[in-house]
Amino acid sequence: MDQSLFSINHDFALIRNGKVQKRGKFNFVGRLQLSTETSRQEENEGIVALRVLRVQEAVVKIMKMRKKLTNAALQTELVEMLKNMFLPQKKMIKEQIEWLIEHKYMKRADDDLNTFIYLA
Repeated sequence: MDQSLFSINHDFALIRNGKVQKRGKFNFVGRLQLSTETSRQEENEGIVALRVLRVQEAVVKIMKMRKKLTNAALQTELVEMLKNMFLPQKKMIKEQIEWLIEHKYMKRADDDLNTFIYLA
């Protein structure tokens, strides 16, 4: 067991604006905040990665049901499906649709670029 010894400095005074304060706040965990900021950033990256997968999953699910769908209809259904978890940003939706097109899960219709066709 750790044998730490603490003592009280009775001569200590917290001075604010030239006056001795009776009470004050001390931040004893100041060094821990640095590690929490880095862990918070890692958490945010993990959340973004999970959201990317959720968007991809939802797009594939919708396209599997509909087979052929316009961009506006796909985005509307996507927001409707994911609104209970989070509201996906338009940029994220667009990036994930492009990713799915590149990886041959779906393609753009030849006659209309705003229409997607499910492939996989």
